[in-house]
Amino acid sequence: MRTSLLLRLRPRLVELTLAASVALGGCTGVLGADPAAGDDVASDGPADGPAACEASPLPLAHLTRDQYDRTVVDLLALDPDEPRPSSGFPADDAVEGFPLGLTVSPLLVEKLQGAAEALAARALEHPERIVPCATEDDACARAFVQAFGARAFRRPLTAAEETALLDVYRAAREDGARPFLEGVGLVIEAALSSPQFLYHWPDDGGAAPGSVIAIVDHELASRLSYFLWGTMPDDALFASAAEGRLRTPEDIEVEARRMLEDPRARATTAAFFRELLGVGDVGSINRDPEVFPEFDAALARDLQASLEAFLDDAVWSGGTYDDLFTSRRAFMNARLASFYGVGGELGDELSPVELDASTRMGLLTQPALLAKLGKFDQSDPIRRGVFLREKILCQELGEPPPDVEFNVPTPAAEPARTTRERFAAHTSQPGCQGCHQFIDPLGFALETYDALGRYRATENGMPIDATGEVVGTDGADGEVDGGVELAERLVSSVDARACFVEHWFRYAVRRGASEGDACELESLGDAFEEEGGDIHALLVRIVKSEAFRSRRVAEVAGDGGGEL
Repeated sequence: MRTSLLLRLRPRLVELTLAASVALGGCTGVLGADPAAGDDVASDGPADGPAACEASPLPLAHLTRDQYDRTVVDLLALDPDEPRPSSGFPADDAVEGFPLGLTVSPLLVEKLQGAAEALAARALEHPERIVPCATEDDACARAFVQAFGARAFRRPLTAAEETALLDVYRAAREDGARPFLEGVGLVIEAALSSPQFLYHWPDDGGAAPGSVIAIVDHELASRLSYFLWGTMPDDALFASAAEGRLRTPEDIEVEARRMLEDPRARATTAAFFRELLGVGDVGSINRDPEVFPEFDAALARDLQASLEAFLDDAVWSGGTYDDLFTSRRAFMNARLASFYGVGGELGDELSPVELDASTRMGLLTQPALLAKLGKFDQSDPIRRGVFLREKILCQELGEPPPDVEFNVPTPAAEPARTTRERFAAHTSQPGCQGCHQFIDPLGFALETYDALGRYRATENGMPIDATGEVVGTDGADGEVDGGVELAERLVSSVDARACFVEHWFRYAVRRGASEGDACELESLGDAFEEEGGDIHALLVRIVKSEAFRSRRVAEVAGDGGGEL
């Protein structure tokens, strides 16, 4: 019975999941732009000219892998320490460095169906956590469908949706001999396979395509929760949506500040930095054992934990931009301290330590980040320079010419030269100089840190030349000597602060750049300066912004309801 029922249900669920993506622009098209206006797929940011605030359409996006995992844990009251359901899903699309579910492949649909079946079985191991009654009759089934369905779809069910889920339950028990929980399990599976659960589904309320509408009530509740928590709304947020208490900037601020007090907000800021900086895999880096014989997997895992602890401390104990970029703190255990030459009595657990003010300052000189930006057998000034241009200054660099030679000599091949000398010779090619005049002087200023982020004054017995220059910025140009001077220049620049604001804005709105964002970003940047670089205040201002609270209705839209 169960197999035949699933065979009847699944083709329709697969069809709807794929069709929803195509119909609302999830597979192709422009992020944050109006296809009817002829906008290009890629955008380097706002065009020159006066800033104009305009609402943009949002791409139809499904839950990312991380959002999926957190949502099913909250929805089904599962143990968060169990294996991640999305571990076998295809990788998410990336929009300006941040994951966004835009495309749906047959493989993803297959994985989603398998996950839905497995999750339904796990949920039924403790049905009392999600079934609101114990009578195991049709009345209880209806109560379950209404309560569970509203949470799964993150809004009240339509009459058609309620009927469809009840039909799934009845089909499972049509011969009168199926257990009550069999029907409940199939309802869970059907809901988890539906586009209404899998997508951030818009509620256009019948508005005309191209018109600008306010995002309110349950859609705004979901928008808040997936930005600040990375998961579905809680009961308090659902109640605020149902009672119309998410319709003014003041009401939204009250809710946002409550949400920032929740531990889930800390997980979100950790995810933001992990995705922005590309440091989610520091714990798996490896190095040439002949060059770095003392480095091992345990140290790599410690580095990952150390960076995560630093970022959490800077955002939640400090809370300002300056705390993040000028702090002298690092988090070390005895093993890391010995490796990096840090003094103090430390044990196996990570503890905060003050680093040498002459050699370390803030995020940019954190050992784990520098190690991530290193090579297998040497430091990598080019990679570090590109990182600083793109992630700290938001300056996009063009692709290198196709005929450029990428093979930089290794330390073993040229032991009588420093890394700087080897790379300088490589990037002096005529076809490289255009970009490398902006990249190299930044990366070379970090040459006092080796491929694992350890401070060094010499390399192969030769003194390190860590002089560099910052060029092409607003108010931060000038010569530097070493990582601390470089960090001081970069993080105090207008460009770097504006870049930090824009990264958070992009993370919140989950779409690419649009010309209409220019004045919103300017307003957010001005407030960020006035409020002393307060990161929490920035997040609150973002959710109160017009860009977060409104959108342009797409040219092809769905109603978000109807049959499963």
